[in-house]
Amino acid sequence: MAAMHREPVRSGLSPLYYLHLAAVQVQDLLAEAMATSPLDPAEYALYSLIFESGQTTATRLADEARVPLTTMLDTVRSLERRGHVQRRPDPRDRRAMLVGLTLEGLAVHRAASSHFELADAALRAHLAVDTQGLSASLSALADAAAPRDAVAPRPTPGRRRLARSRCN
Repeated sequence: MAAMHREPVRSGLSPLYYLHLAAVQVQDLLAEAMATSPLDPAEYALYSLIFESGQTTATRLADEARVPLTTMLDTVRSLERRGHVQRRPDPRDRRAMLVGLTLEGLAVHRAASSHFELADAALRAHLAVDTQGLSASLSALADAAAPRDAVAPRPTPGRRRLARSRCN
């Protein structure tokens, strides 16, 4: 990724503009650093979520990754076919399945980590801020930008039923 001359912050531009710009640049940085990695950046993020939790449910993974549960279940099945995750019944709730990395999944995650760490080090080298505080701020920003009524209120399932019953 080529170094770019940093322009001064323009007061007329929204923080969302700079967030979008940062997201594009980070995607490029990760794509370059992980080009020869056994995992792409999105896969690495998911494996990292599973790794950090030890074992968790697909529902919790979907919530944390902010994807539909059906998408996460399809992804978990794919990772299971690769031999990178295993599912087992949750002893606290027999209806739920716990997802955890297998030894092979741990090895692939570890190999991809070295690629990710290169990108992370390159980014940190250019930051003049406390990265732990930055991570907390970015987490809060992600929460604030979550789809729940961020742009326009969405009808709740109860409201939809009520609206339909008025029309009939």
